[in-house]
Formats: sequence, C-alpha cells, structure tokens
Amino acid sequence: MHPTPDVADAVAVAVVGSANLDLVVHAARPPEPGETVMGDELTEHPGGKGLNQALAAARLAPTAFVGALGNDHAADVLLAALTSSGVETAFVRRTRGASGVAVVNLAPDGENSITVMAGSNGEVSAEETIRALTALRPRIVVTQLETPVDAVVAAADWAAAHGARWVFNPSPVEQFTDAPADHPVRTVFATADPLIVNAGEGRGILSLFGSPAEDVSEVVDRLATLVRSVVLTDGSRGAYVSDSSGTQFVRATPVVTVDTTGAGDSFAGTLAARLVAGATLADAAASASEAAARTVAVRRSDR
Repeated sequence: MHPTPDVADAVAVAVVGSANLDLVVHAARPPEPGETVMGDELTEHPGGKGLNQALAAARLAPTAFVGALGNDHAADVLLAALTSSGVETAFVRRTRGASGVAVVNLAPDGENSITVMAGSNGEVSAEETIRALTALRPRIVVTQLETPVDAVVAAADWAAAHGARWVFNPSPVEQFTDAPADHPVRTVFATADPLIVNAGEGRGILSLFGSPAEDVSEVVDRLATLVRSVVLTDGSRGAYVSDSSGTQFVRATPVVTVDTTGAGDSFAGTLAARLVAGATLADAAASASEAAARTVAVRRSDR
C-alpha cells in the first residue's frame, strides 16, 4: 500500500523505528540476579521507541511511521494504536514472524528496567526505508536504534540528500558504541540535528571520540563539536540545548513521578513536531520537557 500524493504532501514528520508490545510487570522492586520476586500486576501497552515517538509527534504534526510488525496479536494492538492516533501507516510492513516485545519491570517510584526482543523490528531494511521516505517526503526524519543500524544510516542519508532535518535519538546507545569504527553510522552521526541523548548516553558517545567528560554542561559542549546540534536530557533537572546560537538550559516541569516509561520518547517526538512547526531548538525542548512531564505523571493505562 502506498500513500496518495495528497497524503505524502501532508506528512511533516516521519519516524523510522521500532514498535513493541510492552508487557509491564508491576512489582515492589526488580529481581536481583538469581532471585525471584513476586509481582503485583501485569499489564500490556503499545510501545517501542519508534511508535512512542510517532504518537507524540502526531499530537502536534502530521506524522508517518515506517517500520515492521509481525503476524500476531501484538501487531494488531500496535497497528490499532498508530491508526487511532492518526499516524500514517502505509509503510508499516507485516512480516510472518513475531512482533517486537518488551518486558518492563516497573517499581512503585516509577523507575523501570526494560528487556527488548526485537522481533520484526529487526527486519526494517535500508531499501524499504529509502522507498518509504521518498514517497512520504517528510521535512523531519526521526530515528532511534531499536532497528538495524543500516536503516538508520539510510534515513540519515535520505534526509541529507533531500533537505530534510534528521533527528537522532541513539538509544539503546550500545548499538552505536558497539558499531565498528568504520561503520557509516559513525560518519553520518555528524549530521544529527539534533542529537538527543541523556547524560549517560552522551558520556558513552564521547568516550568513543577520545573526549571523555563527567560534568553535564561539559558533555553538552563537547557533543556540540561533533554534531550540528544537541539536546541532552538530565532527568528531572531539565535539558541542555546547544546549536549555532549557543548553549541554553531548559528547566524541567516539576511533577510527581508515577511511571517514567516512554518519557524520553515523548520528549523526542514532541521536539520533532515543534521543530517542523518552526520553533527554535530551545523552545522545542521546552515543549518537549512539558510533554515528558505529563507522561511520567500518570500510569500507562491512563495516558
């Protein structure tokens, strides 16, 4: 299925990424190695960094999702979540295997630990990514690293060739740091505009380039020499933004944390949508911070 020209013209943001069915285990604490812990509740929700970012962006801008789903119950749930939120799904491919699944251990304080099984997300290819973006013609392309790195590179290359802005959220960061030194992702990385990372991810990336730093503001400044622009999130403290106009600090909106799952994705998707509307990076980050605060303030089932 391909979008009509009218649909393609209407797409402002394209998210190339993952979709997972999140199985959330509510327990007093996650188990230690070799330990069994009794849970309080098991719930399931649409998730995956790509899907979450697409849903967040679609609240503010016409958005398409480019990815792969399996042939199972999870795929039905994930596709329904995208379509009901108005996300264009013409380039969501269905595969014969299982969809992506994430097991989320959620503690009462809202903190979580997550194990992801890629499933069909591992079948998102560079060729399909280029074909989808060529048809959709978005002004902003958003990627993460829960899909094959070659698809991420293809999305970045397409954006550079077609005058689109590439927003890169390299998470899980190990997909970037473990890539061979001569992999194209290490080169295309420099075109991120912005690079969105948290403090730990930023430090890990800097170590690859022989420029370690501990202080958050120093991490931001050094990352800014490697990419076109950078947004570094620092949890409840806020975010640092650095582009050609300089470095700014954006305060976080204070809230009582209920569930941190998806907060970073809400931030990234909202930021992309605000950028496509013409906001400055600092203003887009402020809106994204507010969206992330709303996300962590409620349970997944109430979002």
